Amino acid sequence: MTENKAIEVLKDNFPKTCKMVDGRLKGGFDDVECDFGKALLQAILSLKEIQKYRAIGTIEFLTDMKSNYVEVLSDLRQYRKLGTVKELKELTENQLSGLELAEIAVAVQTLKKYQEIGTVEECQENKAIAEEAAISGKWIPCSKKLPEGRIDVLVSFSDHDSVIAWYSEVNKCWKNSSTDNVITSEVIAWQ
Repeated sequence: MTENKAIEVLKDNFPKTCKMVDGRLKGGFDDVECDFGKALLQAILSLKEIQKYRAIGTIEFLTDMKSNYVEVLSDLRQYRKLGTVKELKELTENQLSGLELAEIAVAVQTLKKYQEIGTVEECQENKAIAEEAAISGKWIPCSKKLPEGRIDVLVSFSDHDSVIAWYSEVNKCWKNSSTDNVITSEVIAWQ
């Protein structure tokens, strides 16, 4: 089943409610306020967000890009939950098949993996920066991005000298790759 088909199936399964229209009670309206309606709405939004991420690249591509080109995003990472145990139990009581529930669970897990990488906007920005740097061989200013993890990169100083170094996220400093000594000169760019 495709994500678009799953969205259609979810939309078709909203519980119905009645509303006052022109002074008369009329039925057949989607009830998005009940727990089950909220859970379905969250599942639909999750699938749509996954589609946005996939338009940028695969999980593997974005993970690789992040490890090589993205600044620390740990304080920006946010995890969303699809719902409570009660809401998921309500889903099974409302006659969704086991396969449909499994597809919702897979979609939520996939969304969480994408969100661990960063927001859609962050991934788009970082992809553009990474592609530009890879294509042009340009230096990336430290004020814009810092390499993540213990990755050796070529760094440049204000006096145009350069050395192979890595950025320590823990100590917030650059270290010479050959000696692991802290670099005291100001590093202005890397590639």
